[in-house]
Amino acid sequence: MRLPPSLPLIFCLLIPWQSTAQEETIRYFHPVLSPVISTSSTGPRGVIRALVVGLSRYQNAGFAELPFARRDAEAFAAFLKTPYGGSIASEDLVLLTDETATLAGFTDALYWLLNESRKGDKIVVYCAGGAQLKEQGPARLLFFDSPPAPTDAGYFSLEKLTGLLGEAAREKGARVFFCAEFRPILEKRPYGGLWDGAEKKNGLRFERLGQAKPAVREKAADSTIQNQSYGRALLAGLLGLADTDDNQRILGPELAQYLKQWEKKRPPTGNYACLAFPYNDDWICKARENARLNPGGQKENLFTPILQLEVQPLDKYMTAHADSATRHLYEDFILTIRLGQLLTPPERCAAGLLDSLLRRTELSAVHRQLLRRMAVAYQDDTQQALNAYLQTSAKELLRRRKDRDHYKLYPQYLKRTIDILGNSHFMAKLLEAKMLYFEGLVLRLEYERRPDAALLPEALEKQQRAIALEPEAAFIYNEIGVVRGLMGQYLTADSLFRIASGYSPTWSVPYSNRSNVMLRLNRIDDAQELGITAVSLGHWSPHTYLTLGEVYHKKGEIAAAENLYRRALLIDPQSPLAWYDLACAAALKGQPDEALASLRKAFEYGFDRPDQLWNDQDLQALHGKPAFRQLAAQYFPAYRKE
Repeated sequence: MRLPPSLPLIFCLLIPWQSTAQEETIRYFHPVLSPVISTSSTGPRGVIRALVVGLSRYQNAGFAELPFARRDAEAFAAFLKTPYGGSIASEDLVLLTDETATLAGFTDALYWLLNESRKGDKIVVYCAGGAQLKEQGPARLLFFDSPPAPTDAGYFSLEKLTGLLGEAAREKGARVFFCAEFRPILEKRPYGGLWDGAEKKNGLRFERLGQAKPAVREKAADSTIQNQSYGRALLAGLLGLADTDDNQRILGPELAQYLKQWEKKRPPTGNYACLAFPYNDDWICKARENARLNPGGQKENLFTPILQLEVQPLDKYMTAHADSATRHLYEDFILTIRLGQLLTPPERCAAGLLDSLLRRTELSAVHRQLLRRMAVAYQDDTQQALNAYLQTSAKELLRRRKDRDHYKLYPQYLKRTIDILGNSHFMAKLLEAKMLYFEGLVLRLEYERRPDAALLPEALEKQQRAIALEPEAAFIYNEIGVVRGLMGQYLTADSLFRIASGYSPTWSVPYSNRSNVMLRLNRIDDAQELGITAVSLGHWSPHTYLTLGEVYHKKGEIAAAENLYRRALLIDPQSPLAWYDLACAAALKGQPDEALASLRKAFEYGFDRPDQLWNDQDLQALHGKPAFRQLAAQYFPAYRKE
């Protein structure tokens, strides 16, 4: 059984809230009275996953730059994060632009998208960039590393892409929305069209847009050039202008008709666009109320539709006082905020763009407003992390395993916020408490990676300073308890978890932590009672089931423990801890093949404690088997155990 001497990972969960309306919740069951798990139980359903690609420039200098592509892709990704676009979670959105949009990066993301999606889920793919067009055969999308010669190497057929999406719609029952806008780069011949005469396929309806005429070549105002983008028109339609029946739902045919009407009113752009959406009446997205009401004579907004959601006084100021370059800089600033790119990547992040805006003398009157907008973004992102600590779901577990360094950004966010607002601000005290909390959390997470005893006292000192500033913060008391537990001070840790649950009685994490403490103190009955309470309060969290499973495991009730481990896997199929615990249970039941299969899953999903494999008595029956040694050597070649 996975029972390391320190407290387990449940103590450091930072998990985001997600709407229960989008999932069929897995309810708690009693492992003794109801030991069988229904095979019809499911984890989250109705998840939106998206792949967004925008290529404005290419490795091959012979390919023309396409200013519209990256900006449109980023704006579309930002739209997906709004309530109108489905409030897509960050871990379910892959945004590839320029250097990151290689053929390998695209195909890897596409494989993830198609492999993870299932019935009831929504698949969204948006591509903007260049393409190779031929009189015969499908268009082929270009990527950052596509070679200059017109060969199949380095390209991806649009027909193949839509075929894969159609298969997902037909075989998995996933809902698909696809849009691609591209400009011919290699062969500028009239595009015969992929779907001429075949608008229905695999339950999807296809629409082709684009006028087979050369784009207008005369020099035009920058704002006019921006308005020629299908991507901009697409967002305007999705946000409500395509809602012809005013029911606040956008259907595929409505969107296609809107775009066709839009292109009739514009000069030819030289671009083409393709849409694919469910052929039935399934709606694509929500629409803003009264979005189609446009007072007569109103000048067209210079900002992209997604940025018009900002509703900031800055918008009017920019329109009246800023030139086109400054407006584009401001747009990029807002886009990176909406995409969560506050400090990273350094070459294109909100903080860097803010510095550029502050150097614009024409914006001196709104410098303070720009700074406050940045401070709000820092606080919003940090607050989501704290909310995640109080609201549990399985998604963040996977993100934590893949991107734990992300939490090092939160102290920086809060330090910059304090610098912007000043120490006299009425929020300064709370902001400092949060900053100290995250600084201590980063130290404790580093200790779990690299057990250096000097890290824990430093982490404890940070949290004690934080609680002095915010003496009723349950999450800080809980974190102090975690550190005390890692220092072996279990009774002190238990008292701190009690305080945390007193301030936040419906929060499951302190109860799980107390259950673990009782387990280490060999107070099994108390551990069981606390574990059941934790599950009842956090039945959507896999770690509550894992904690209670360890209790039954130690009691020798392996069947009950195994059911709890499987319950955790129904919520988070990629939990390495659940797979490892399941392997231990199978080994104890005399099922070596099942145990080895579960161990392989644990290794694939990130289990990283090879020493535990050989010291865990639950796996003793496997230690002498060649298959076990081969498996351990395959995943941990640097670790040798004779």
